[in-house]
Amino acid sequence: MRHCAYSGEQVDDAMAILVGSIEHGSGGPALVYACRTCVAILKLMPLSKHPNGSDGHPRTVDGTPVLATGPSPVRVTYGECAS
Repeated sequence: MRHCAYSGEQVDDAMAILVGSIEHGSGGPALVYACRTCVAILKLMPLSKHPNGSDGHPRTVDGTPVLATGPSPVRVTYGECAS
């Protein structure tokens, strides 16, 4: 199980979408996952679709950076994101 960085919900590994990879000090990068609902609503770009040279931070399909909020104030309820 993984946690969606936007809704905070637990997501089966097979359903979690990798949307970012953030370097943080020593050790490997922090991988940022999102559920399919948050990817669709927030228009997140899967990391595999990032352009060459990307810094790996989560972004929308139009390239706008999006903070990974962690188990967050953003909740997905009835198909809508609300804070």
